[in-house]
Amino acid sequence: MELFDEQAWPTSVADRYRRAQSAAAQLAAMGCTERLDFLARLAAVVLRRRDEIVDRLVAATGQCAGDALIEEVSLALELLAYLTRHGRRALAGRRWGGLKRVRYQPLGVVLVLAHWHAPFYRALSSLAFAFAAGNAVLYKPSPHALLPGLLESLLTESGFDPDWVQIVPGDEAVGQRLLAGRPDKVLFCGSASSARAVLAQAVEGAVPVEVTPLGKVPMLVFADADLDAAVAVAVRGAFAKSGQSGCAIERIYIERAVYAEFRSRLVMACHGLRLGTGRDDDMGHLSQPHRIQTVRELLKDALAKGARQLCGHTWDGHSPFVPPIVLEDCRNGVWLLDEPVLAPLLPLFVFDHEDEAVEAVSRYPTGPTALVWCRDRSRAARVAARLPVNHVAINAPARVDWRRCVTGRRRCEVWLRSLCRLQTWDARAELPPAVARYPLSSGKYALHELLAATNVRRGAAALLGYARAKFQLRRLHDDQRR
Repeated sequence: MELFDEQAWPTSVADRYRRAQSAAAQLAAMGCTERLDFLARLAAVVLRRRDEIVDRLVAATGQCAGDALIEEVSLALELLAYLTRHGRRALAGRRWGGLKRVRYQPLGVVLVLAHWHAPFYRALSSLAFAFAAGNAVLYKPSPHALLPGLLESLLTESGFDPDWVQIVPGDEAVGQRLLAGRPDKVLFCGSASSARAVLAQAVEGAVPVEVTPLGKVPMLVFADADLDAAVAVAVRGAFAKSGQSGCAIERIYIERAVYAEFRSRLVMACHGLRLGTGRDDDMGHLSQPHRIQTVRELLKDALAKGARQLCGHTWDGHSPFVPPIVLEDCRNGVWLLDEPVLAPLLPLFVFDHEDEAVEAVSRYPTGPTALVWCRDRSRAARVAARLPVNHVAINAPARVDWRRCVTGRRRCEVWLRSLCRLQTWDARAELPPAVARYPLSSGKYALHELLAATNVRRGAAALLGYARAKFQLRRLHDDQRR
């Protein structure tokens, strides 16, 4: 793996950008179909080497083999499948009268600054979308979840030129130096504090940044919900990858009528989870040693402020294998409610009516996704519309099936087009009479005043006035030419 040269970093950054800009020009000329063929080859390579990838992820992050396959490899393959099947249509532009009036053109060089929580899925999804749009990619992985040489070997085996996607390992300082090189766009995933630092530096160079925040996903369970399904989704959503997912469920609000039953079923399901990193295990261990102390301090703070621990009492406070820990009676001021914890800690709350539930969700920082469990669809839709999030999953997990779900396809189209420069054309056979021309006059002023008024007025009189004004302007223009 090519390492970043810390001694000569200005030259190294300039060289990487020079190579990336040359690669971007090559990719833009290549065409969408050929780029998508390379992604199809990449998907085939990932599928063939999936066992190796899973083993590398288990060793690097501590997640169990099932989580590595389902949450990283399988999700990456779903996104690659979407791109290869629908990417060309999403970037095709639009035509009117045989002339293409809307075109999606590559930006140039996209810099990806990744978080440690999903090192393979985040890497492949970000670089695949940027590449499909025709951009060269500079990818800086998190130093806390490195997969040395893995992405490079997958890309090389798929036929990618080394300059199309450059992997740049390093610490935060390396990311700052790459950002100082002024890419055409930055994709960032991380904490709010890190996002603020990236945005502050990007503003100096007027570099557009797309931030994917780490989520504190709330889940609301109403009295008429399917409790079996809701509990299954809650356990999986909260404790997959030991809670170290950027879209993990970190708070559950349950209507009082079913609170006791839901709590009992949830705790029982948590007791059945097996700790370990094998294929027959359910939860791995924390990916970083310092996370053990973080979890210990968060749990200690919650208990000291009146919270009750419902399960997970077997944890000794030192092992990286942390069992599911469910809490209730968490009050304001508890640390784990303020920031994404990325740990297997799950507080439960009770509410009596939907207004109280919505207010409780809005009281604390919330990620881009929320879950609502309610059989009454009108009520679920009403509550969903009031939640301060971008995506609401109603009676479904937060994960979107990108290939089969209409919502997933639309979100992919928006993301893919956001990595392009939108170019629009306006072609006319002749100059419209309503376009202002010199010399101006009081007569033209009155006609343009009439045109402005017809934009607001309605009815046949307005249409007639608009046609009369255009006719008279055309006569004035013709008289001037003569």
